[in-house]
Amino acid sequence: MCVTRLFQVPAQRPFTDIRAAGGFFSGNNVVKTRYRSLWAAALIALFVVVMYQTVSISRSRALDDLQLRTAADLNRYVLSLQQELDRYKDLPKLLSSHSELINLLLNPGSDAGYRANLYLDRVNETIGASDTYLMDITGNTLAASNWDQAQTFVGRNFSFRPYFKDAMANQPGRYFALGTTSKKRGYFFSYPVEYRGRILGVVVVKIDLNDIEEDWSDPLTDILVTDDDGVVFISTRSEWKFRTLNPLPQKDLQRIMHSLRYGDHKLMSLQVIERQRWSDTSHLITLIDGERIDNKALDGVTTRQFLQQTREVSEAGLMCRSWLASSRWSAAC
Repeated sequence: MCVTRLFQVPAQRPFTDIRAAGGFFSGNNVVKTRYRSLWAAALIALFVVVMYQTVSISRSRALDDLQLRTAADLNRYVLSLQQELDRYKDLPKLLSSHSELINLLLNPGSDAGYRANLYLDRVNETIGASDTYLMDITGNTLAASNWDQAQTFVGRNFSFRPYFKDAMANQPGRYFALGTTSKKRGYFFSYPVEYRGRILGVVVVKIDLNDIEEDWSDPLTDILVTDDDGVVFISTRSEWKFRTLNPLPQKDLQRIMHSLRYGDHKLMSLQVIERQRWSDTSHLITLIDGERIDNKALDGVTTRQFLQQTREVSEAGLMCRSWLASSRWSAAC
């Protein structure tokens, strides 16, 4: 009898291809690598955002500091202009009661005119004004401090000037304009000359503001003063004089031309292409640099940016502005 022994062979594990296993682990690594790349990209983006915000905050704080410093300088300029105007504003009222002027208006004549001329000449020299003169109710100049000069005001009529019209309406007049005779910029103060409740004429004191402009020479800031129409008539940059901050409507241009306020100047506007509000009294101004450009596409033009601060000159109808160029405040940012 034959006995057969049966041996149980252990079941073999299914064969696993190493390459297949490696492919599994390789796919897992790809996923991990992708996650790492996304995290890195997110961190870089976050870093960029943080840096941008930091630079923006730093720039904003630097501009705020500059605004405070330039505001202090602008207040100083406004104060100097205000003090200069205040020196003369009450002089026409004081002169209006003098007997020499009243006598000439009551009794026009050569002798009264001569005495009035001498009186105004002495007064003008004492107060340091540019010109002092007397007009009758029609606007004809009867006496003037420059009576003995080639370009005397005597015999000239200034009835078209707003300061004459204000005084004839029994109000003190204040006005800035280019002299029609002298062709020089001046600020005019006027006051009615009355006798027994009747207006006989108008006395005027004109002052020259050139010295103020020269004293404002600032290597860091450009200073400009504008009238109530936005016309620049005082500026530390000569190319800005008799330019406007905005294009003026035709009716306003005609009104200014009729008054001969700025002579034959064309009053073209500065080419401001953007105004960005920065605070209640300041703006960021973008201005085309150089001559006037009529190219609507602005091809090939260069621009400059300024931090503008604005202050009103009390009772003068004037606005004083400081323009700090970006090339100067960017260094502080």
